[in-house]
Amino acid sequence: MWYLWCRLAASRNLPCGACRKKAERGFDDRPDVTTAFAVSVALMAAFAATAHAQDVPGIEICTVEKTMERRTSCLQSNVDFLQKTITKLTLDHQQKIDSANRQIEGLKGAVGGPAEDRE
Repeated sequence: MWYLWCRLAASRNLPCGACRKKAERGFDDRPDVTTAFAVSVALMAAFAATAHAQDVPGIEICTVEKTMERRTSCLQSNVDFLQKTITKLTLDHQQKIDSANRQIEGLKGAVGGPAEDRE
């Protein structure tokens, strides 16, 4: 919030209290160039060490591949991923359906059986 106030005061050529105090102490909000460089080098090194080892499964855009071998491999990877996803979802939903059917049978037993038997 104080930053907006300082910007408003600066646009009217009026120093705000916080900026005046910082100027008197010799405080500068801008980061040192060497500090920024050191931080960026450390981040690049950290990302370079982990980026090439990770292959996250998912749908890839295969049209960017230049050779037919790489494009075919990319498409096959997409097909494999989709087949695994469909299989997993099928099993999950079948388990939910089986659970719901068991619950329905249990409730029918608690009520006393089907409606045809009670009449």
